[in-house]
Amino acid sequence: MIRLFVVPVAVFFLAAVASHVVTLSMLPSTIMNKAVDMLADRGLPFHTFMLSPRATPQSQSVVRTSPDVAYSICLFDLADGPVLVEGGAWDSYGSLNVYDGETDNVVAIDLGPDEPSVTGTVLALARDQDVPVPEGLKLHVLNHPQGVALIRRLSPTDEYYARAEEAAAGDVCQKL
Repeated sequence: MIRLFVVPVAVFFLAAVASHVVTLSMLPSTIMNKAVDMLADRGLPFHTFMLSPRATPQSQSVVRTSPDVAYSICLFDLADGPVLVEGGAWDSYGSLNVYDGETDNVVAIDLGPDEPSVTGTVLALARDQDVPVPEGLKLHVLNHPQGVALIRRLSPTDEYYARAEEAAAGDVCQKL
């Protein structure tokens, strides 16, 4: 009698644990694939930074986008080799972040005024540690070929946003 009860309960718990593990392992890449597809459908090309329009309640497609921040975004694909990412010079608060295909934040660089990056931040993204990159570039090896580079610049006023547009003109995201 007990055996009739234990076997179904054990099968249920094993199935629950297996489905939980599968869901957690697949969810991040599914989220990133949907985000990349959505951005590509909106006309964002690979290997090019694009400055988003200033955030307003009417233009927000992402929940909690800050209206005080200018966002430059670049989709990249490392399948054909390394990618160069450079944030244009910025003298106020800013950051450069790189998210891989599993939604992991694999690079986080402060672009603030107290950082040496005021003159611009340059890095190389690749899938292999042995990829040759120009001297002076910091190489970041990613486990997934596609991802997103995001530059945020504090822009609380129209004047700051105009300055952010100028800085964004110096953003680079291209194949090496």
